[in-house]
Amino acid sequence: MKKIRFIVSLLLTAAMLPGVLPLGVHAVTMIDEIRILDYQRPLIGQTAGGNLISVALPDGAPYAVASLDRENGTTGKYMEIDDCFEAGQEYYLRFDLSPAAGYVFAEHCSVLINGGADRVDGEFTTQNEDGTLTFYTVNYTLTDALRGDVDRVGTVNISDVTELLNILAGAKTEDPALCDLNGDGYVNVTELPDILKGA
Repeated sequence: MKKIRFIVSLLLTAAMLPGVLPLGVHAVTMIDEIRILDYQRPLIGQTAGGNLISVALPDGAPYAVASLDRENGTTGKYMEIDDCFEAGQEYYLRFDLSPAAGYVFAEHCSVLINGGADRVDGEFTTQNEDGTLTFYTVNYTLTDALRGDVDRVGTVNISDVTELLNILAGAKTEDPALCDLNGDGYVNVTELPDILKGA
């Protein structure tokens, strides 16, 4: 009989626990990896606003871009939307991301921009009190566009051939300044021999 009372007591206690737990306590999921897609380094003469709109996130990402700011590292000033990028100046992009409801950023979450092609300055990655995460791309000096550097990483190599094939297949849009290697005013398969020479 004591055993039955003990079991009944346990069952009643378990049934009452949800009412005893403090309201507003919910399970959260940690975000340990952030992916930024379609980020394109700016070109000389391009506006800050024109460059920022190229950033995208993976479908279903449990975070959103709260704000983006481009800073001129040479002058130490944030760029206005109509400010143009200039040759010889150093730039970086500041991201502020906010987690979706039920998610938080892990203390040491990794950030991949274009699969790791563009690096993040880990020294300045910070968790903010409001739950947002702030990080910066590594500073780089803007130089004249390198013709054939379709993926904009500063060199012409086999990844530019792949990028050009994606453009020709209609999967991405092209930048004529970088992709029209033979200078005929069109971006098509006739660029491939020239880009292969550079790769």
